[in-house]
Amino acid sequence: MSVQREWVDLSNVNMIAGSTGRFATVNVVPVVAGDSVEGSFSGVVRLSPSRRNVVLDAQVDIVTFFVPHRHIYPTWSEFIAAGADGGVVLPSVTYADIGKELIGSDGNPSGIFEAPSWVPWIERYAGAADTVPLWLVQPMINFWNRYGRLPKVGLAEAAFTDASFGADYNLGFPGARMPHIWSRLHESTSTDEDVPSAAVVKLSDITKQAALFKRDQQGEWAVEYPDDILGVRFGGSEGRDADVRPTLVAHTTSKISGFNIYGTAESTLESVTGRYEGFLQHGWKRRYFGEHGTLMTCMVVRYPEVAASERHYLSGRASPSYKEFACDPLVLETELPIGVDASDFFLGAPAPQFAGFTPYGEWMRSNPNVVSHPWIGDNPSSGIGYPLRPGFPSNLVTASMQSVPVGIGGGNAFDTDDVFYQTTELLQFNVSARSNVRALRCCPGSWKSIYSAADLT
Repeated sequence: MSVQREWVDLSNVNMIAGSTGRFATVNVVPVVAGDSVEGSFSGVVRLSPSRRNVVLDAQVDIVTFFVPHRHIYPTWSEFIAAGADGGVVLPSVTYADIGKELIGSDGNPSGIFEAPSWVPWIERYAGAADTVPLWLVQPMINFWNRYGRLPKVGLAEAAFTDASFGADYNLGFPGARMPHIWSRLHESTSTDEDVPSAAVVKLSDITKQAALFKRDQQGEWAVEYPDDILGVRFGGSEGRDADVRPTLVAHTTSKISGFNIYGTAESTLESVTGRYEGFLQHGWKRRYFGEHGTLMTCMVVRYPEVAASERHYLSGRASPSYKEFACDPLVLETELPIGVDASDFFLGAPAPQFAGFTPYGEWMRSNPNVVSHPWIGDNPSSGIGYPLRPGFPSNLVTASMQSVPVGIGGGNAFDTDDVFYQTTELLQFNVSARSNVRALRCCPGSWKSIYSAADLT
């Protein structure tokens, strides 16, 4: 059966405020089955004025993805089949499930919840029982669980009906750190390489144990989702419905550079303001969607991981061994991943402080950043340039691996906004943009509704 479709303009203006290192929702488009949607996004991103020199360019990642309503609502098929008079009620979530409870001046909970900044089109403050449509919230969770988090960091709640995650994600879900040798450590690794003891060792026993060991290592280092297992072990893949995986529509990456403004009036001649501003471009060609769902665009602003006290693994070894220094391929390919301490990567780190496991010889596959002593100063935890990470992360393999580089929730010595920013009225960055989106949709024009009764004559 042929269904008539018409072009509808879904363009809008996007005024966004967010925190560095955390995903912010830029735009949301409800998709109707049979839609063909095309879109572009352009605008300006600005970081809040800083009190310190801006010394590193920030990276902006913008992602558009699609999540079918089937992945969100268990009764979606029944909802569509029943039609307008079917009586199927879709579930929702409450502010108590997704929000942060405010504390009164007396230190007691107020019973009022603040909505997460990444959920659009809802009241900022509401009571615990007030509800929010699930299609505005769950797509971000599905995206973060599959693409946004570090693979070894635990999943967020698959559904909000089980438990509240509340305040931890009120400013957005934390994006994984940008890759660096010390941001890719693992908490554990398989060490079960022993061949069962016997009076006579068969080659088949050795081969079997080697295969089991390889499987365990794949599970630790390469496998996180069921689809990974099929790909790594069998060279196959499974459908997106099997692991409730969002469909990536578009991904763009850009850099924004800063500049420093010195005071011009007598009262401000000694002050420095760091300013960041950059242009953003993002979009996708016309794409067909066969079912109802949510088309969501989000963004994250991140800085390169540069710590003031970084060191090369070999710089702490006055007389490195042959295995460490020679990079002999015949030796390296037979060495297991090794456990490392924080002091292997950072000057002044206490030893021993277990940091995690890394493939042997990783220090020959990458190089640390070089930070001269004047940047460090007399106190390695003080830092000079924003967003240079002062000192070193306190925990390399768990929470700080998933944290914001600096500022809100960063877990650093400079973890308060008033140290870096002159104002955070618009949080740590803000965006002024326009989304130009149009859809070829089976939605009758406005005049059809206006003349609905007249058409009967």
